[in-house]
Amino acid sequence: MKAAASKKRIVVVTVVMTLALVPLLLTAIHEVTRGHGGDAYRNVYGMPIHWVSVLTIAASLLLALLVGLVVRWWPLRDDRTVERILRRRATRKALNAMDLERRELSQFMVRPTTALSARVTDRMARTGVSAAGAHAGR
Repeated sequence: MKAAASKKRIVVVTVVMTLALVPLLLTAIHEVTRGHGGDAYRNVYGMPIHWVSVLTIAASLLLALLVGLVVRWWPLRDDRTVERILRRRATRKALNAMDLERRELSQFMVRPTTALSARVTDRMARTGVSAAGAHAGR
């Protein structure tokens, strides 16, 4: 519910900003192409603003927006690329490599147990405890 309200809010703000800025930008483009880019208009606060400045600010905002979109899109592109590559490489060869790795890990897990039992047997032999007595709980 909140996501839908947020999307509606974004659409409304975008429409209002577009309706407010398009006439200003069209006027600025018209004045600059006619050779009056150095002329100024007075904004709401009475400050003179040159038409070239309006186009410069609009171009900078557009560039910042594009850079922001690329920065946001780039990590997603990398994730999608990696996933695509992994899906392609999920061949029999990759499955065999995973199976080989699994076998190696299982051998690694068996070796410490064997080494541990050898140490325990050595210690039991040194202390004089028999294996039957150790299992009987003595």
